[in-house]
Amino acid sequence: MEKIKDFRIGIIGVGLLGNIHNQAIQTIARGPYFGDDIAISLEAVCDTREDHVLEYAEQWDVPHAFTDWNDLLALDEINTVYIATPTYSHRDIFVDAANAGKHIFVQKPLAFTAEDIQDMIQARDRNDIIVQVGHSLRNHPGFWGVRRICRDEEYQAKMGQLFNVHFRSDQEKPYTGAGFHPSTWRRDKEKAHAGTLYEHSIHDFDMLRYWFGDRYRFGEVFANAKYFFEADGIEDSVGVLAQMTHKEGGIGATLALTAVWHNIHRDARHIEVFWENAHLEIKYSLLDFSGFLEIEGQDNIEFDQDKLDKEYREAIGYGDAPSIWLKNYGYETLLFLESVVRREPHPLTASLEDSKRSHEIVEACYKSSEEHRPINL
Repeated sequence: MEKIKDFRIGIIGVGLLGNIHNQAIQTIARGPYFGDDIAISLEAVCDTREDHVLEYAEQWDVPHAFTDWNDLLALDEINTVYIATPTYSHRDIFVDAANAGKHIFVQKPLAFTAEDIQDMIQARDRNDIIVQVGHSLRNHPGFWGVRRICRDEEYQAKMGQLFNVHFRSDQEKPYTGAGFHPSTWRRDKEKAHAGTLYEHSIHDFDMLRYWFGDRYRFGEVFANAKYFFEADGIEDSVGVLAQMTHKEGGIGATLALTAVWHNIHRDARHIEVFWENAHLEIKYSLLDFSGFLEIEGQDNIEFDQDKLDKEYREAIGYGDAPSIWLKNYGYETLLFLESVVRREPHPLTASLEDSKRSHEIVEACYKSSEEHRPINL
């Protein structure tokens, strides 16, 4: 495939996340990120809600608006596609887009089954396209800062053996049509597949791989999912215990994860990591990141959001460019476009294989909850 010269983008699904990515695209197009050599334009949008997509196209001065994704993919001028639709449609849209030769950014969760994800992997390889998955926490400067510490040999020596990782997340129910998520499809099992573990905490399993690489793998998982609200088959609360085995053997570590969807208007994560000689604590919401690393015998390291933002931009080669709104969503868009230009996925982003592995862990958790027993991965 020829090296790209200009981005002519189509967005399939212009709800919450499709709109967020469009705003990131517009920011990057107007900013000093690619210079004058590469033009970036939104050429087409698609959504099943006809009135909405026509209004959206008019608002953003988009030349083409469709209700059928195949009509968008048939446009020869489109070379890059964002898939931001409900999960049940990802696999089919992805395969069609890949077969049409488009580079693809696709939201997580990828699909309902590992077999569907494998179909997507084969479609990517068959058509020689660049693909990135929207595991957006990878591209938040704060979580990148944690990754930098976890992969630093000097820090590893000081912190010692990893003991325990605890992820706790809670979020306003994202299927009521109100609040931050103005849609209802996540309450429909046929469209969403499952609830908070699959939709929200899949980020956490991906984060462990992002931080620690292949040094740890999951052994047994034991989970308990609860269904408190009215959405049939969509869990609102889940607890997970998992063994993390080091590739070189030894005792390994333990993961404890809890996730909740409830009625409180918030979207937050609280993360703690314990080593032999260290303790890390992080509090994160969409607009705020704070935390510290305590290592025995030395002063605490405080995580400063603005400082990490600057250091992250320097690390990815955009130190002189301004910060991008909603950081992780903006930076994942920036790195996706850069990957397409370079014809090589960026190492800080998530691949289909990364997302498939997280999917397999989540499915093992559901099996554990259904069968009331640990599942060995």
